[in-house]
Amino acid sequence: LSCLTAGFGFAQVPEDPGPHPVGWTDVSFSHPLSGNPTVDARLYYPAMSSGNGATPDASAGPYPLVGFLHGYFAFVDYYDDVCSHLASYGFFVASVATESGFFMSVTNEAKDAHAMLTWTEAQALPGGTYEGMILQGSDWSTVGHSNGCVASFHVAAAEPRIARMVLFEPNWLNPPGVSSFTGPVMVVGATLDIVAPASINAS
Repeated sequence: LSCLTAGFGFAQVPEDPGPHPVGWTDVSFSHPLSGNPTVDARLYYPAMSSGNGATPDASAGPYPLVGFLHGYFAFVDYYDDVCSHLASYGFFVASVATESGFFMSVTNEAKDAHAMLTWTEAQALPGGTYEGMILQGSDWSTVGHSNGCVASFHVAAAEPRIARMVLFEPNWLNPPGVSSFTGPVMVVGATLDIVAPASINAS
């Protein structure tokens, strides 16, 4: 959270929920940037009340846009707590839900995430469902878990607006863009992780 907030002038205690109730909704759409014909995603946002389909609260907006990229064989609802937590601090979080099966394409997840961020921002234009909720033309951040960290670097290699990343238990898989990415990166690893040990993935 501190990595994300560094560019926006405030910091909070990560363990405590933020001041905003959080609404969420599932969306499906097609986009020319995507790797799959249809992109599924879950959106989390500051709202007038908490829950599915809650009315967005633009009174403290517009908010920075954050993309969440899941790990291998992980479904979007696995990350409800962390995405809701981020949104409670005044972020609009879009979590990609495609490529969650046994046969995962990291490249397609990255393309779908790129499409998701582009599409989601457009929904906040005048007349859109989330009008006034997202900073237009601003930098984007990504949060990734495991293979989603690899996908984050794929997105950054294709999209210069990715300005910062948070990586949970990253599995590098030699992604493109690592050496050229100049924004801040926070890596969270675990000493007892035998799948993606911090000793070889977090340095």
